[in-house]
Amino acid sequence: MHPEKRYKLREYLPITVFLIIIVIAGVMTGALAVKTLDFGIKNDLFNYFDGFLKNIEEINNVETNVIIYNMRWKSIQIGLNFLAGITAILLPLIPLLIFLQSFVTGFCVAFLFMQHGLTGILLASVTIFINNLIFIPLSIVLGILSLKFAAQALPLYVKKKALPIYSYVDLALFHLLGLLIIFVSALLEAYVYPVLIRIFPF
Repeated sequence: MHPEKRYKLREYLPITVFLIIIVIAGVMTGALAVKTLDFGIKNDLFNYFDGFLKNIEEINNVETNVIIYNMRWKSIQIGLNFLAGITAILLPLIPLLIFLQSFVTGFCVAFLFMQHGLTGILLASVTIFINNLIFIPLSIVLGILSLKFAAQALPLYVKKKALPIYSYVDLALFHLLGLLIIFVSALLEAYVYPVLIRIFPF
């Protein structure tokens, strides 16, 4: 491997490891949080989710609703990640957003497993993994880029200077590419997820 490439990999390694640890911590915390839920809350969540699965065919424009929901919240997350990078002040948002996304994933998987057993794992694969297998790695990549950008920009901001304009453009383009990936992921989830839900007897 070229020495320069090896140096770049070594440079990004600490940030990558840090964000992966955040993901693991989020998933584990979410899974453990299920055990702390009151029985009444668990029962309410189960009834809500079970009712949703049984009535999915009656929901109007379910595909459109899934796309809008995914694009709305994930666009906000990507936008905040971008702002955190260019401002440097909002830097703690990056690991926080990744932690929250991982927490929700861990919580949902653990809850479905607790309520449905092995069928719950299959259900989680259909309803959760399709999207998060794309979004969580994407969040890590964009988080690395924003953290790296902020680390370079912060010392210059203190001196009332700024990075070259092309650095901001590059970061913006990566986040726009992230939005495009999220849109494709949302389309996949919107049109595959309802079909799988109807096929498998959950």
